Amino acid sequence: MQEGVYVVLRPATVQLDGNEPTEMIRHGNVTSFERHLFTGTGTGVPAEIRTWYPCSDVSEITIPQNLDNKLDRTGVFRHTFLDGGDEVHVVTPVQWRGRLTFSKATRTVYRGETLVISVSKRSTHRLRWRHDGKVIKQWNGSNSVTMSNVTSSSAGVYECYINNWRQFGQHAIMRLIVPDCPRNFANAPICNVFVALGCYNGGLQLQDDGACACPVGFTGTLCQDVYAEGMYGTLGQHQCPGRDCSGSLFCQPDPLGCSCAAGFKGSTCTEVCDEGRYGADCEGVCHCADNSTCNPITGVCGSGGCAPCWTGVNCQQRPEYSAPP
Repeated sequence: MQEGVYVVLRPATVQLDGNEPTEMIRHGNVTSFERHLFTGTGTGVPAEIRTWYPCSDVSEITIPQNLDNKLDRTGVFRHTFLDGGDEVHVVTPVQWRGRLTFSKATRTVYRGETLVISVSKRSTHRLRWRHDGKVIKQWNGSNSVTMSNVTSSSAGVYECYINNWRQFGQHAIMRLIVPDCPRNFANAPICNVFVALGCYNGGLQLQDDGACACPVGFTGTLCQDVYAEGMYGTLGQHQCPGRDCSGSLFCQPDPLGCSCAAGFKGSTCTEVCDEGRYGADCEGVCHCADNSTCNPITGVCGSGGCAPCWTGVNCQQRPEYSAPP
């Protein structure tokens, strides 16, 4: 199980009064906060962004929602933490909260797999795309593209914007993470160790030893343990204000990247999971008796219990398997 390092992105509901400090406040194990990549709107960290470090393993960023004349509030930012002397980077894409968005801030896809990325824009003829700042001409005018046989070179930051509007920052930004090893393999870069045990509740295997990295809201060796609503952290030691995590984006080191809190999805992380889904970004599928729905945050079923052939605290385990199916 990976130790928890979190960057929590929260939208501000009020405008700043101009008296906040403009320099980053260093605390605990955080060593730097900077812009990761130029996406058309700025090269430094906006003064209006408020960064707070309540604990050595948590960094909270608040970005005012009013974008008038503050075009550099969008982009891709990077936190650097020190973990036992080693640097750990957490990359956070911040896209404009408008009509042209990706539904997820990051996606993790393994080598050889297929990825479809799309934006929420009906009129497409003026759409343009970039990968790590380089123009992708063959995607002009597309609001949905399919990437077959993903490779390591596919990783990076993708932008979709209206032609000649990139400098205004009102466009979709997403980061694609491609682990060094194929799915179920570890010991990078050789990738010669097959990992039979998978991870529950949306957890992903680390590339060095195959241990599970757990999404926000879950923990345990295989991410099989569930936290109470509004709690997060390796030991569940942190909580969202009022134990309400809606509207917050949680970013962790690769391969997890960024996701909404358990129970929420969408570009603003305010959409509640549809019935039958649960967990971070609503990626989990409920397995409740009589096809009843589960708790959208924890995945726990009601009094009817688990569907046949499923067991565990939130009905995600199958007794005949020693790992997630």
